[in-house]
Amino acid sequence: MNIKRVGGPISIFAVAITLLGVFSAHASHFRGGSAQWTVNSAGLLTVDTTTLWRSDFIESPFFNLYTGAGGTGTNLGALTPGIDQQVGSGTEACGLASPYIVKHATFTKSLSAQSAGVYYARWTNCCRVASINNVGQSSWDHEVAIHYTPGLATGGPTMLPATIDIITQGQPYSQNLNSIDPDHTPVGFQFIVGDVAPNWGPATGIPGLALDAIGTVSLSAASTATLATGRWVYKVRVTDGNGGTAERDVLVNVCASTGNNPPVLAAIGPKFVNITQTLSFGASGTDPDAGNTATIRARPLPNTAYSVPATFPQQSQMMPGTVSSTFTWTPQAGDEGTYNVFFEVFDDPLLPLIDSETVTITVSGNNNPPILDPIGDQSVANGGTLSFQITGSDPDLNTISCSAFFLPPSATFNTGTCTFSWSPSPGQYNSTFTGIVFRMTDNGVPPLYDEESINITVGAGNLAPQMTLTPPGAPTINWTVNTALSFDVTATDANTPLQNLNLTEQLGLPSGATFAPQPNVGTSPRVSTFSWTPTVVGTYAVKFRAEDNGTPILATEQLVTINVTPSVGTFVLQQWTFNGGGQTSVSPSGSAFRFTTSIGQESTIGTSSSFDYVVQAGFWSFLGSGLVPVILSGSKNLVQPANPDLSWTGNNPQYSIYRSTNCSNVFSTWLTSQSPTAWTDSAPPVSPLVCYNVLATAPGPIPPPDNDELADTATGVNTAAKN
Repeated sequence: MNIKRVGGPISIFAVAITLLGVFSAHASHFRGGSAQWTVNSAGLLTVDTTTLWRSDFIESPFFNLYTGAGGTGTNLGALTPGIDQQVGSGTEACGLASPYIVKHATFTKSLSAQSAGVYYARWTNCCRVASINNVGQSSWDHEVAIHYTPGLATGGPTMLPATIDIITQGQPYSQNLNSIDPDHTPVGFQFIVGDVAPNWGPATGIPGLALDAIGTVSLSAASTATLATGRWVYKVRVTDGNGGTAERDVLVNVCASTGNNPPVLAAIGPKFVNITQTLSFGASGTDPDAGNTATIRARPLPNTAYSVPATFPQQSQMMPGTVSSTFTWTPQAGDEGTYNVFFEVFDDPLLPLIDSETVTITVSGNNNPPILDPIGDQSVANGGTLSFQITGSDPDLNTISCSAFFLPPSATFNTGTCTFSWSPSPGQYNSTFTGIVFRMTDNGVPPLYDEESINITVGAGNLAPQMTLTPPGAPTINWTVNTALSFDVTATDANTPLQNLNLTEQLGLPSGATFAPQPNVGTSPRVSTFSWTPTVVGTYAVKFRAEDNGTPILATEQLVTINVTPSVGTFVLQQWTFNGGGQTSVSPSGSAFRFTTSIGQESTIGTSSSFDYVVQAGFWSFLGSGLVPVILSGSKNLVQPANPDLSWTGNNPQYSIYRSTNCSNVFSTWLTSQSPTAWTDSAPPVSPLVCYNVLATAPGPIPPPDNDELADTATGVNTAAKN
């Protein structure tokens, strides 16, 4: 996909932070952060950070300056701490209930004694907060690349301060990073993945997470619907055209849906204005849930050296109703160009939801931007050479120059002839290189540009990894309770050369199951074994993900459904519900069976030795020629099932007994399988409501159900409850 933009000078927008006071500390439990930098004309480097910590485990930032990335090269010494203040606090959502604080800190170091070049300010420590779905409680780091020219004031990409973001299952997520380069070069965005030095990002990406060319991080509603609840992490690096970087490490709380509906931002659309003209337009939003308070805001607002900053006051309104505000800006000569402003409306429940739109504002004036002729995406065969020239014109007949940014390694761009040339190496075969920017700039006042971002595919491009599973019946497996299940999950890669593959499970394993993730350190094939002996009847889901390290990173997922059923030759005899702490005894006349329970004491099945064992729906006794109703001692009542006429007689059946403390159809604890002598629940739960499921196993085939049994099963009347 190619993306075309026009633009002009843009300065760093101001971020107002209310400083709440100094907070000193010494430990960790990192919950995310962001880092960006500037250098003034005297060579003073300032690194600006916002970080989040557990409120009683806080690390004081400590940056060192290196000549190489990842702590390599020469260590030029530590940066000097400046501001170190708490600027906010909160509590994690989704039942995590973990308090945290937000800190703003700055660090400085003079570069005046250094030569021109790229330097790296790095801060790393241990440990992240525990229980993150896609990363261990590992080390973390912040590193920014600083391009330095003596005597020149410059800055890296701006970065949205760190937050803890909340995602609700089944609702979309969108967050714009609001990154621009104060030096007016283009910026590119990438996720940092790999829970290894020197870049301590998450072990894997969040499934379905996307990052577009203007810095919007997003998840679709379909992706969040299957995302496991709890903590997740994503890490983004922004790179400018000079090689400077900024980073943002984001902790996300994923919560189950609470029934809150998302607000709706009314469509805005692109805007156009000439210099000295006032651009004014309204933006509004609503929320379908009465009682919610909806808030509307916009960022970053145009704030340049040529005009009064744009305004869009943040507004809030309780629903029902409409929340609205007005954008106002009068650009002046020098403001010509294109600006992206992110408008959003969000509500205020414990799990807030957001609707947003990125609005493009185009300013024209005395100098009009040049026109870059369309380039389009390109391709080159493995072993081939790609060469093309970019062309353009200027409506004001100004002189134009050309430039290129984010070229693939070994590619060249001749700024005299505006010619791109590249012969990919074997290590670059079958890859797609994205975000390559070509620009035409005029020499007007102010200088303006037109640019296009393209992708170049080498050979077949990156091929997504493939996944095969060897269980019987995958992706749907029907399995018997208390029987060992084991199958291999194999990830393969068809690219040349082979890429590293990362093989993981995404939804969380069932209790007792094992699956060893295969980290992103080995090539195809990667194999891991899923093993599990299910002890509870029910339906379970596991999702496996294979992710490569190609260009771009691609992944394949496979959902497996496991239906755990009772043992072959068994059927549900009866579900008993005992409510309360008193003893309840159920005994059919003639004592064919006796089932006795007392919460916290014992439960017993016994039989009479006078005749064959009789199994019947509804727990009735078949004696001779008729059905004898249950005689119940005590104060409990039995809800009698309809049509209790299913019967079967066999010799010495086995009984499997299950226990549930929520009395659902899924019985959480398998207790025993034995002949019907005495049986005791050795660890009865302390609960006012306990259910037992008794299953009988015949020594021979079970006869097919008659029509009455089918009708009873369909209507749920085979289950008797005592209450």
